[in-house]
Amino acid sequence: MLQRNAKSLNSLTTMQKAMLIFDVFKGQKTDRVHNTIANNNCVSVFVPANMTNYFQPLDLTVNGAAKQFLKGKFQEWYATEIASQVNEGVDVYSIDISTKLSVMKPIHARWLAGLYDHIRNKPDLIRKGFEMAGIVEAVNKELEPEDPFEDLV
Repeated sequence: MLQRNAKSLNSLTTMQKAMLIFDVFKGQKTDRVHNTIANNNCVSVFVPANMTNYFQPLDLTVNGAAKQFLKGKFQEWYATEIASQVNEGVDVYSIDISTKLSVMKPIHARWLAGLYDHIRNKPDLIRKGFEMAGIVEAVNKELEPEDPFEDLV
């Protein structure tokens, strides 16, 4: 269940609206989800299909950095495993590196913890995604309704 804690959001009041940005996955459009969002003073915005790479902030910056970080961790681990076996005298054609889930899950968990620290220490990366999506400009403007007849008066 969605919970908003004012203290954890830099002391924002519970009346402060939050914006949730979703792709068009139908599971996010149910009445239950819609009601939960509305009951928590949130507004949802749906990004059109095949457009998240333009309008979803984390797709624009954070996801690429996360993939690059995890790919680097895997490559480093894999190379270390190969080097270890070669140093133990294993013939290069006999090297066997297990990538079973039972082996990879704890390793991957450590990488994810490292990823959290990596991204957390880059607030500009997160902010840049919101700027690239055009959200910062919209949020910083005074959102007053435009009068379509203003020029006629």
